[in-house]
Amino acid sequence: MPSGMGAFVTGPATIMSEIAPQTGAAGHSRPGLSPGRLIKNEAPLLHIFASIHLTRSNGIPKVSHMEMQLQSSGPPPSDESLAVRAMNEIRRMIFAGVLPGGTVVQDRKLAEQLGLSRTPVREALGRLAGEGYLRRDKRILTVQSVSFEDVMEILATRRLIEGETARLAAGRMTLPRLAELRAAIEGMIDPREVSHDRHWTVDDLVHQSIAEASGNRMMARLVKDLRERTRMFGLSRIPRRFDPGKAEHLAIIAALEQGDGDAAARAMTHHIDNARQGILDLLAGTPSYAAPAGAREDLKNQGSTS
Repeated sequence: MPSGMGAFVTGPATIMSEIAPQTGAAGHSRPGLSPGRLIKNEAPLLHIFASIHLTRSNGIPKVSHMEMQLQSSGPPPSDESLAVRAMNEIRRMIFAGVLPGGTVVQDRKLAEQLGLSRTPVREALGRLAGEGYLRRDKRILTVQSVSFEDVMEILATRRLIEGETARLAAGRMTLPRLAELRAAIEGMIDPREVSHDRHWTVDDLVHQSIAEASGNRMMARLVKDLRERTRMFGLSRIPRRFDPGKAEHLAIIAALEQGDGDAAARAMTHHIDNARQGILDLLAGTPSYAAPAGAREDLKNQGSTS
């Protein structure tokens, strides 16, 4: 720089520096800045670019002015990372019921909601359509609906696959890992205080941890996909299933702690059978299992399926 020099500092920091005037041509001064001493440095968040301009008055250097620029500590996100971000957020909206089955999705509107340009949103929508979350009819994209028949088929398939992953996981999961799963399940005490996101986080943790521990990557991917389809059904949680669901999860963990594959498989299939029956009972309005008044509008704050 002709009139100053810059120094980059990584992270919020305090710098102690001495101005070192240097004599230039024709008796004019040119700026100088000692390397400085970094006395405090936190996590790197910003680059601070400081340009100090010096003049000389009666042989004494003075700061005429200083310019500073702040720059973020990394390169701007790529189109690929923005598309992944958009895809994850749109998928979350589908699972949460913000975009229920049959909803027409528009890239312009979603881009505004997500604070992104239309390009990564279009890319995200294309990928979600390829994965079956969206249905394309000419130029119109709608959220794929999961029908009652679909969810019954999904649960029947999950019963077979997850029973086998539980059997295979026995003897493969460490006791500390199983203790983590047990603590997560037992930590959900009052259904009124368990948020929708926390419920699904714990439920995913249990089922996906077991599937991944089976050692069969194909089955683990199928479990993940089928559980997501179950979640798209809409009846994400059923009032009467909170305590029974917890007990069933703990029975699966107990069998795995004993290394008993057959018992783990039985406990898992029993759990999924009960989840299936819970959906049937609620949809049929079975008196002994029907949700109490007002609960149908508040399913997100009550119990769990699987």
